[in-house]
Amino acid sequence: MDSWVIKTTKNSSQNTTENNKMSESTSNNNKTPENTSIINKTNNQPIFQTHQKNQIILPSYPNVGGRSFRSQWFKLFDWLEYCPEKNVAFCYPCRIFGNNETKEIAFSVTGYSNWKKALENNKGFYKHQSSSSHRICITKLVDKQKRVETTTEISTLLNENVLEKHRYYVKSIFEIIIFLVVNELPLRGDFDLEMHEDKGLFQSLFRYTLKKDTKLAECAKLIPQNATYLSPFIQNETINVMHNAVQNSVVEDLKNADVPWYTIMEDGTKDNNNRENIAIAIRYVKNGKPIESLLAIKNATNLNAAYFVQMTLDLLKSLNINTDYMLSQCYDGASVMSGTKGGVQSLMQKKLNRTIPYVHCYNHQLHLVIVKAVSEVTEIGHFFDQCRLIHKVFNTFKINTLYEGNNTVRLLEQRWSSHLKICEIIYNNYDDMINCLKKVHGKSFDGNEVAQCAGLSLTMKKKTFRFALCLMLKCLRYIKPADKILQSRETGLTLAIPIIHSVINSLKQSRNEEVFNAILKDCENLLPETETESPKRKRKTTIKLNEYILSESSELYQQRKAFKATYEMIAAVEVFGCSSAVCESTFSCLNRVDNPQRQSMSHNRLSNLTLLAFESKRTENLNMDLLLTNFNKQNNRKLKLY
Repeated sequence: MDSWVIKTTKNSSQNTTENNKMSESTSNNNKTPENTSIINKTNNQPIFQTHQKNQIILPSYPNVGGRSFRSQWFKLFDWLEYCPEKNVAFCYPCRIFGNNETKEIAFSVTGYSNWKKALENNKGFYKHQSSSSHRICITKLVDKQKRVETTTEISTLLNENVLEKHRYYVKSIFEIIIFLVVNELPLRGDFDLEMHEDKGLFQSLFRYTLKKDTKLAECAKLIPQNATYLSPFIQNETINVMHNAVQNSVVEDLKNADVPWYTIMEDGTKDNNNRENIAIAIRYVKNGKPIESLLAIKNATNLNAAYFVQMTLDLLKSLNINTDYMLSQCYDGASVMSGTKGGVQSLMQKKLNRTIPYVHCYNHQLHLVIVKAVSEVTEIGHFFDQCRLIHKVFNTFKINTLYEGNNTVRLLEQRWSSHLKICEIIYNNYDDMINCLKKVHGKSFDGNEVAQCAGLSLTMKKKTFRFALCLMLKCLRYIKPADKILQSRETGLTLAIPIIHSVINSLKQSRNEEVFNAILKDCENLLPETETESPKRKRKTTIKLNEYILSESSELYQQRKAFKATYEMIAAVEVFGCSSAVCESTFSCLNRVDNPQRQSMSHNRLSNLTLLAFESKRTENLNMDLLLTNFNKQNNRKLKLY
């Protein structure tokens, strides 16, 4: 037979022209049915039109072993094609979108001719129709047809179901990274040379999630091995995208704040790799509450004021934060920051050509006052030196096994809360400590330990030590509420000033005979004249921490709409910060992230991880869809997500 009748798709724009050309070259007078065209044989090879479905209808088909292809099958399987030259069937979608790697190559490459089993269940056409590779090709074809109808061109077409699985897979990776970052845990671990795999928390948690999440396990099967997105490089990219998202969240909050004004806060510290880290934070008022958020942690390669000013302004510019609304600056008292001529606060005002008030951090001021006061009284300085010795002695293994009281704490020069804590521990466990020191004798201890404990016991029994203990306990309890309140992110200048005045008034009122006699009596009761063995008990003391401290302010701005101008004025006042405690809190977080086992990480990764961990609430509330979109835009991804 010199010609074949071929049933073509109705949507083909070339049908009319091709039919006219073919009808002129035909060698017989057979009438062609509507919507059909004739294709001649050339070099004994079937001419397949790449983008058309070739459903060839013949009066009869070659019979092999009593079986032959049937044209009725075209109605049962719309995807079916027939090649008369080879007497084989093809799947149109698989021929167009399939590849040689699929197991169903009979329907996409070589052709299918087992007519005996063509209609058997779980075999032939039905088996192919239910295969995953066929379904993927079908969805690709449908997607392409939709794109053609909407005149949208795309190089790679994937069905929405597959894309959704890709997105679910990547989102699961994001969630694992967020969990580890928020909990300040390392992502990576050692590389196992024998197993040739990473042994970090990220890899382990991902494998564990695969076992628990059946949907993720199903999605993972569709992911090519060159796009698993589990590599350290992708981790860094993801962390960077999250870091930018958290920064944008802070900037968006500032734009939607009650007033556009803000306070800039900065402080610096060195990490374990001796790199200078500058924490830059911002304070603003939103929904009637002052908020302090971290903007970034920068690596300072220079420590002069001009460098700090330029670094801060560059950051604000990159985040589109208007410097015209910088209301105040809050730093510590270091000369490079507070200098009136060449300090950061002075150069910042010159750079912006206007007055921007500088607030010396109240926490640092309080610390400096306490240090100065203690250094002026020799006995108090000696007392705290003896407290350090007590902590050292009672933390040795031999003595700690004999001690039945509460464990002592180490004194930190930067945090005076530890000084109050050790005073309370010594006061409440005084009897236990004295009794423990008495037990240090015999062969179990060397001469140095016995002498040290004997001397410490005599020192603790002296009236000067006991008086200093009771006196500092009283004074530091007055200071504790102020220290705690000044470290709060919500505390502003309007609250800090009356708090400090309240502490000063409390200390002034304590300078009288009655308070002195009470301290002296408490000192005498600590160690009675007759040193008899007394039953072990915990001392109960009357603590009036807030005796002179102002109570928490009530809600003042319930009529915001009625008094808009007044509220904006009050909100602007609340923008003034009183301390850079938020920056110091950042350094505590940085030290936890930058532990001795993680010192090989780059500063960019360290700063990103610290910001994400410190702003943990923002990190946990990140919009996954937006995060996925930004991640997809950052590079030309091998794994299609949209």
